[in-house]
Formats: sequence, C-alpha cells, structure tokens
Amino acid sequence: MQQMLIVNSVGIGDSIFLTHSNNNTITNNIVMNNKFGITLTESCSNMIVDNTATNNRVNGIYLHSYSDSNTIKNNNVSNNNYGVFLVSSNNNDIIENIANSNKNNIYGILPSCGISLHRSHNNKITNNTAVNNSYGIDLLHSNNNNIANNTASNNDYGICLASSSDNDVHSNNLIDNGENIFFRENSDISGFKAVFSIIGLLAVVCLLRMR
Repeated sequence: MQQMLIVNSVGIGDSIFLTHSNNNTITNNIVMNNKFGITLTESCSNMIVDNTATNNRVNGIYLHSYSDSNTIKNNNVSNNNYGVFLVSSNNNDIIENIANSNKNNIYGILPSCGISLHRSHNNKITNNTAVNNSYGIDLLHSNNNNIANNTASNNDYGICLASSSDNDVHSNNLIDNGENIFFRENSDISGFKAVFSIIGLLAVVCLLRMR
C-alpha cells in the first residue's frame, strides 16, 4: 500500500493496519474500542496526523519491527493501555500529541504509558502532553532519543528511563507526578545534569548542558 491517503474513516471494530507500506498519510480518522488503534509494522516514512485513537484495549498508535522515519503528530491517543508505543523503531518524530489517562491495563502485567519506547533509538519526542497515566514518557533499552518541551503531569512517573543511555532530555514541564523523573537499571543522560526549579506545586526539570 504505497502513497495511500486514509481520510475521515471511523473504526469501532477493526484497526488501521499497515505492513511493509511506505510514504502514506493517515489523517482525520477516529479509531476506538479496538484491540489496537493504528498499527505500523515494517513501514517507513509515513505521516500519522490529526487522528483520534482512544479507548483501545492495548495501543492507540503502535509502531514496531523497524517502522522508521515516521511522523506522529497532533493525535489524541488517550484511554488506551499505551497511547503511543514504539518497539524496535527508529528515527521517528512524535510531536504535539495528547496522551492522557492511558490506564486501560487489561493484562495487569505491563505498565500503562502515555508514550513508550522499547529498543527504539534516535527518536524525537517533543511538545507532547501526557497526563494521568501510570508512566507519562517511558524508555526501555532505548538510546540517543531527544525528549524536549513535553508536559507530563499527574502521572505515577513523569519521565522514566530504564537501561537507556545518551538520551537528550531537557525543557520538560513535570508537574505533580509521583516521581517527576526516574532513572533505573544503569540509565543516564550523557553530557547533561539535572536542575530542578520548584514553584508551588510546579516542578520544572531543566537539563542543562554541562560545560
């Protein structure tokens, strides 16, 4: 499926699924009450823009198996188990999405996340909102990603990095999370240090380049 445009579709039984499909635009769709919302596997250079993927049992938007260089922008991915979930997918842009209240954890094993990366590298996560999730933004075995200018509030964990290194995390607004930023399993932010500014109940994490 090449150069495909999917516009104004409403799906309540089946998801939108692309496999081995490049250079498509998926826009202005409503995908709800499915197991998976919008799924890409081994699909590259696609635009996923202005969609609503909510109340799905597992994922709102799911990229896996080397789905690289896609743009996920201005989508509402709320009330799923994972809002945006990348597995083994690199060089993607995740921009200006709303990922709220993703706690629909029907399996009771994996944590629920607004935006989550597993074994995914060199992605950009910018200007997203993640509110009232178990994890706002979560990285596992994911390196060299850029996480900037996001707002994560009222999550159990605002930003969590596990077994993830050399990520550029800066200028995020972390507000009233159980843990605003949490590192575990030998994670680090190479070349940066954390500076916390607390104003009332607002905790803003500015990660400043070390001189």
